[in-house]
Amino acid sequence: YTKRDLGQSSPVPRAPPPQTATMNNPVSEEQMQQMQEKIKDVSTSFSKHFVLGYKDGLVQKIKDEAEPDEESPEQLLSPTPPDWDLKVGTFTKRGYNNTAYKKRYFVAKNEADCFEIEYYDKEGGKLKGKLCCAGYAAAKADATKDKKSKPNGIVLTPSDESRRVYYFGCEDEAQQEEWLEVFKNACQKGSVPEHVDPLVQTGFVRGFNKAKESQGYYWSWSFDRAPAEMIAKLMYCVVDRDVLADIIATITTPVIAARIIRTLQAQIRSMCLAAANAAWSGVAATIDALKGPFEQAVTPLLSTLVEAQVSLKTTIVEKAGEVTGPAMEKLGSIAIAPVVGIAMEPIVSAFAACLRDFKAELNARADTIKSEPDSKPSEVREGINDVGWNYYSRSPMRTAYQIMSDFESGPLAALADAMDGMPLWRFVYDVLEDMRALLKRAWFTFGELTGEVDANVVELMSRLVHDVKLGIGKIVTNAFNSLIGEWLIENVTTPALDLIAPVTEMIPEALTEIINLEALLEVGRSAVAMTDGCTDADAERRRVHADTNQLPLQPWHPTTPPPQHSSTPAPQP
Repeated sequence: YTKRDLGQSSPVPRAPPPQTATMNNPVSEEQMQQMQEKIKDVSTSFSKHFVLGYKDGLVQKIKDEAEPDEESPEQLLSPTPPDWDLKVGTFTKRGYNNTAYKKRYFVAKNEADCFEIEYYDKEGGKLKGKLCCAGYAAAKADATKDKKSKPNGIVLTPSDESRRVYYFGCEDEAQQEEWLEVFKNACQKGSVPEHVDPLVQTGFVRGFNKAKESQGYYWSWSFDRAPAEMIAKLMYCVVDRDVLADIIATITTPVIAARIIRTLQAQIRSMCLAAANAAWSGVAATIDALKGPFEQAVTPLLSTLVEAQVSLKTTIVEKAGEVTGPAMEKLGSIAIAPVVGIAMEPIVSAFAACLRDFKAELNARADTIKSEPDSKPSEVREGINDVGWNYYSRSPMRTAYQIMSDFESGPLAALADAMDGMPLWRFVYDVLEDMRALLKRAWFTFGELTGEVDANVVELMSRLVHDVKLGIGKIVTNAFNSLIGEWLIENVTTPALDLIAPVTEMIPEALTEIINLEALLEVGRSAVAMTDGCTDADAERRRVHADTNQLPLQPWHPTTPPPQHSSTPAPQP
């Protein structure tokens, strides 16, 4: 406005015109406002879905508490995550602002600390920082191609360019090889520490995924950084896609274009991170203030409904089983039992090989413990560490890993590719991870047993064989459910959903998260598949163990015929 517009004669200066893009600042005022709006949209969406995700987590917590406790049939003890240091050593690290290489003392932490790598100014000195290797890849540095690296160096490269690249310099090739394995292990198994409150963690994961999907990103993202950094990553991706890409396209001056683009991207990332920190701090503080009164008020109201739902689920499973039982039994005898018959031989052989190799290592460590009784804790720790490797000469996983690798490319590969459901590589991975978990529990149990060492070895092997058989049964069940999952959805779940649709529509919207008939029906379908449907598959599993209480120990390879069954008991593991 001017004074003339207000009835006065003397004009006043008008506001300056809107900012336009220049070579030094290629972002116009309008484009900056667009970017701020995009950032605000992500922040608002995340905040809303975070609260809804927290609510979902609370409802699920109440449901879990309402479920009757079932006594576990497993005999091995469940260990706490290992907390001892995996490796320590001194070598150099390249700085970020000061890019000189400085000597640091490194400590590779264990599973309890998410495989972080801490570094100090010296042994026993001041902590300088922590490395979370999730989302990174470790490799040997090539000093001839990368001027930032050193001979015998290691480089940590992030999965996206928004994160820093780390450079390390080892003293010699032997140290480089040793620490390269440590860094690779941390990259593969490392994770960002979760929030101390599981409900807050659930709220973050669900809130982030919903916010991500609302922006058109429907594929899965790895949670490889802190919550605020994940939100900032989403903000930057949205801004880059909708606004920044067009701005960069207008920067055509070849001499300075790269520098301008890098500077602009860094500024936008900084802006996104500031907004993300504010969003995360805001919702976390709100939940911290309200969660106590909220849970106290809601829990008694929901408990009665949840208990009724648990009873309803049992009824659905029983009724669904009466209808689908005959069809499932026929499907199992025609399709599942022959497939399981082929698959069981290498699976059982892999578990048997795993038992043999574990028993050999257990005997060797038991001999050491008998001669040096105080060495038991360290022997148990080393045994647990060895289980984590597939190739290490002392790892009890090495033979089983080879058998399952051959199985992945064996006779079932073509069949698995032709069917919907779990891919074969994923099935093989899950089998190996189940083995690994069993052996870690075995070592932990051995550490807790007291008394004479030889008696402990016998007791442990008895428990381990028992739990291995249970593990094989679970593998068969899960494979069966995956194999016929699509068939069940088409022939059982979809028709049933049509039948319960009128009832579902009668449930008030506010109660649909608590009384969810579709979710109950899905639980019932899974339960039917795992009980009635597995009759023939389980019979095939029992056939493998016929006339013996132990696992067969002859290793099987796809290049040779599988071992024939007979009435002669298999040798003891």
